Amino acid sequence: MLEILGYVGYITGGILLLMLLLSLVGGLDIDFDFDADAGGFGVFKAILTFFSIGSLTTRAFLLTQENPVLGFVVGAAAGAVAVWLLSLFLRLLLRQQSNVNYSSTEALGERGRVYVPIPAGGEGLVMVRVRGTKREMKARSSDQDVVSTGTPVIVEEHPRQRSLSVHRRHRRGREPDARRR
Repeated sequence: MLEILGYVGYITGGILLLMLLLSLVGGLDIDFDFDADAGGFGVFKAILTFFSIGSLTTRAFLLTQENPVLGFVVGAAAGAVAVWLLSLFLRLLLRQQSNVNYSSTEALGERGRVYVPIPAGGEGLVMVRVRGTKREMKARSSDQDVVSTGTPVIVEEHPRQRSLSVHRRHRRGREPDARRR
């Protein structure tokens, strides 16, 4: 019995360790996708954790005590606690991820520079800082004029089209006249 518990614990623990290393280091997540998983932990990993820790704890208990029923109860409790602790640890790791996606609406009101000239009535590219990073975005001139490379602009709006609407940024706080807006 002790030998079988040892094999079960070492084999399931080895598989679990390999899966965790592959998912943490390489981003490879080999697991079944169920809605009822343990908070992003995965059902298969939870089962492996339960059997690995539970069987090794039961084995250690049976080496020191003679009561097999109590040994299995202690092993099951240790397996359940291990699943819960590892689930908490992996949730903590997942919370450390940052969302690098951005929306072009976050560029509204930001200053930028024309990167590729904007032809009259056409589209060009502007460099605008969004979330602390310069982003290259398609843009149209709000007054339908030609805007050359290097011209400072301010993002006015984000129409339903795929490009921003920008206007020239004037020096020393001078804003374009009201008819251009």
